[in-house]
Amino acid sequence: MTRGSIQEYREAMRERYLRAGKKDKGRILDEFVNVAGYHRKSVIRLLHRRNQGNPGRRRGRPRRYGCYIVEALKVVWEAILILFPLQTTNVDIKKFQGLPDILSITIV
Repeated sequence: MTRGSIQEYREAMRERYLRAGKKDKGRILDEFVNVAGYHRKSVIRLLHRRNQGNPGRRRGRPRRYGCYIVEALKVVWEAILILFPLQTTNVDIKKFQGLPDILSITIV
């Protein structure tokens, strides 16, 4: 099952689970475990959890790199490139095009 289908299934089963008695809750848990392949305790937590708002939003303080860390990362990155040059025969360069360029990090 995909994550989206498990999410839909959870939403459908949550109301049934919260309204059910003890024996019915056990049956619902058994069914969910068999369908989704989750552990029983994970299913209990999942069914008790409310819908989450925006899961893609990062919480907490934003990341900031000071000038000393940026300089150290540049040195390490350049050393890695010297010690382990990319060999186009073994590695597809197109895979690396989406990665951030560590040498273009701005100093805060």
